[in-house]
Amino acid sequence: MNKVAFCFPGQGSFEAGMGRDFAEAVPAAREVFRRGSAASGLDLERLCFHAEAEELLDTAVQQPALVATSLAVLAALRERGVEADFVIGHSVGEFAALAAAEAMTLEEAMALVRERGLAMADAAARNPGSMAAILGLADEAVEALCRKISNVWPANYNCPGQLVISGETVSVDEACVEAEREGARRAIKLRVSGAFHTPLVARAAEVLRPAVEKVHLDEGRAAFMSTVTAKLEDAQHYRELLIEQLTAPVKFTQAASELAREGVRTFVEVGPGNVLSGLLRRIDNTAKAIPVNNLAGLKKLELARALATQPKLLLADESLGGLDHGEMEQAAELLATIREKRGITIVWVEHIMGVLMRVVDRCVVLDHGEVIAHGKPAEVARDPKVIEVYLGTDAPEVQAYAARR
Repeated sequence: MNKVAFCFPGQGSFEAGMGRDFAEAVPAAREVFRRGSAASGLDLERLCFHAEAEELLDTAVQQPALVATSLAVLAALRERGVEADFVIGHSVGEFAALAAAEAMTLEEAMALVRERGLAMADAAARNPGSMAAILGLADEAVEALCRKISNVWPANYNCPGQLVISGETVSVDEACVEAEREGARRAIKLRVSGAFHTPLVARAAEVLRPAVEKVHLDEGRAAFMSTVTAKLEDAQHYRELLIEQLTAPVKFTQAASELAREGVRTFVEVGPGNVLSGLLRRIDNTAKAIPVNNLAGLKKLELARALATQPKLLLADESLGGLDHGEMEQAAELLATIREKRGITIVWVEHIMGVLMRVVDRCVVLDHGEVIAHGKPAEVARDPKVIEVYLGTDAPEVQAYAARR
């Protein structure tokens, strides 16, 4: 069975203007930013919609902005009936994942993430360090380097051939040189302020602990895959995992692989950027990874869902869109023969009302890529949105995906 996982990105996936299009188009998404601002004490609409990227580099600001954007995108998904069987988050994305699962409230998640960001920024200032991505070297080889060089640790298992190390700057620099000598394709220093996911930021974990312990954590509406343990975890473990994750490595490769074994075939990246989608394609190239980081991504996901049950596709050439009524009747005879073949999906560009509707069992109608109606042809033909498109004086290009069940 094809299961779905919502994946929530971590620090570094931010972008200027993130979430603005969702807030403008979806009132529920705008409400997330409003509630998140009240809970975090930050003007998240200004930070996310208008701030320059440089301002978002501050860990204490970026983390709440990132989580708020992810939860705003989630609100838009849920308004369209999109749900998941599992949730997973990369680093700070775990707070968004647990809020998405309703294991904690939005306000609790935003307040905790604000505390987390402040604690991590303070720990990094007190005990500076660096992080670097090692590309093209086996995890075992990178782990061996970290054992050989003091004060550097594996921090993010992102995908096969990409492991981020973290630690004291001198140690990280030495490990980068050694990695390239051992055959790494590249060693890239990351633009971060501290040695996150190592014992060097243990102070941040202890500072965060009292705030986490005050929050009531419930079993979620979706199963939670921890990137600390790479296992499905229940509510009795959430509290310690949220504290431990600050100093523990992010086992994203292992956790995503475990979700694939659980039957997940569609990973939906919920939030800014598309970093996780790229990683997921390297972890399991047979699964779908769909980033929803803007309204276009949301439309793409809706189309993928609408056509998910159709195994075959037949494209009716776009030039057929200009046929008059008589020519459409002739084309219908040809389409009627196609109708007898089960599992065929007919794609028609423009002018799909009428004849085409009579020779298919189910259809999906799109206007400039946005799903405006789907279902049985008779129902779709009566849909006010479809009628408005076809009766408009300057009717835009419309695509109809019509399927034989």
